[in-house]
Amino acid sequence: SQFPNLKRLRERSFVADRHYATFPFTQCAIFSVFSSWYPLDTLHRVRGFNAGQIAPDFLDHLNHAGYDSVAFSPLPPLESADDVIYGSVGFKSHVELSPSDVLPEVAGLGAQSDWPAHRVASDITTLHKLENQLDQWSTAHQKFVAAYFPQVGHFPYPDQLHDWHGGDVRTRGRAILAMEDQWLGEILDHLSKNQQLDHTVIVVFGDHGRRNIHENPNLRRGTIDETAFHVPLMIYSPRALDHTEHITSLTSHIDIAPTVLDLLGVQRNTDTEQG
Repeated sequence: SQFPNLKRLRERSFVADRHYATFPFTQCAIFSVFSSWYPLDTLHRVRGFNAGQIAPDFLDHLNHAGYDSVAFSPLPPLESADDVIYGSVGFKSHVELSPSDVLPEVAGLGAQSDWPAHRVASDITTLHKLENQLDQWSTAHQKFVAAYFPQVGHFPYPDQLHDWHGGDVRTRGRAILAMEDQWLGEILDHLSKNQQLDHTVIVVFGDHGRRNIHENPNLRRGTIDETAFHVPLMIYSPRALDHTEHITSLTSHIDIAPTVLDLLGVQRNTDTEQG
């Protein structure tokens, strides 16, 4: 009830109850989601890919089928190596925060220049870029893959200026999720306005879980546990489901791309898929 838009999607979704990240590090996790591969032994190998030498199995198939594919990131240029990952898995382009972007005011998080307000405002600005692109794709009758990577859920949470590692983590995390649920609702409204919601597969997932003692006070130093790997996965598939389908077997990020390709009816050689 706290997340009405996730609830709305859940009614016609595959929900993986035992879903796990391949590695509790964003770049490795994103690589697995969009390649169906376990992470490479080093990220240097990913960054060393030549132009046109991309991981197979997902975006490569859809790009050749005429889809446009864009990753939307609120991180400014040159402050993240994630754009290298986006290119290596096959996104045609990457929309990021520009120094010229005018960020909206965010109430309750201090001055606009403070990092909590800046982080949330950056996510909202990037969301609006995605919404504008959705309208353009709809007008042009263009098939698309869009990936939106908000940073508001990344620790430290931007809700307490003076004591960012204090308070009840579960309560604070749910408040962050409620904000993201509201943003998800904006995307759903845009797709509904353009009569596209019932023709769109939507994947909601966490790249990794809580992995330090601030996020997980029960974590013993020098260890890593279930909370770092066990993450949500929901795949909204309105053309395939009229109910919630729970997946109770173990699943991982490498299973997402093959599942979506199957739902889209993409015929392919699956030998290189690890999921």
